[in-house]
Parts: sequence; C-alpha cells; structure tokens
Amino acid sequence: MRKQKGWSEQELATRAGVSRTSLRAVEKGEATVQVGIAFEVAITVGLSLFGGEDAMARQWQHETERLALLPQRMRARSAGQVNDDF
Repeated sequence: MRKQKGWSEQELATRAGVSRTSLRAVEKGEATVQVGIAFEVAITVGLSLFGGEDAMARQWQHETERLALLPQRMRARSAGQVNDDF
C-alpha cells in the first residue's frame, strides 16, 4: 500500500509515528514487531483491519495524516511520566 500511494519509507514512518527501522520490520513481516506498531502502520496506509472498515479507524487515519503534516513545533509534547494512580 505504501508503494501504491507513492510514499517513501520515511514519509510513512513519520505519518505512523514510528521509526523507519520499525516500519521496515513491519513490511518484512518480522515476528518481533509489536502489534500496536503493525496496526498503526496498517491504519495509516488505509488497510482494513478485522474484516471491515469502521468509522473509528477512518477517523484515526484522518487525524494521523493531519497531525503528520504539522510542523514538529506545533505537535503536542509528551508530558513525560504518566500518573496512573486512580
């Protein structure tokens, strides 16, 4: 799908929010890839997961593409340590 869309490895990696090394592992089908990374790449290129399209997946893809186009300084910064003390 990446090649059909005319995207470079770096462009897809940036859009999916993963490293180029991780993207290559996904494309090679390596068993060591985290499932979340594989899903993120699949959704970013528009592959249908779990047998069908759903509105949530399309929305996530749209948001990912939109955020990937923003300059780095405009993206939200990570808050660092997560406070999960409920």
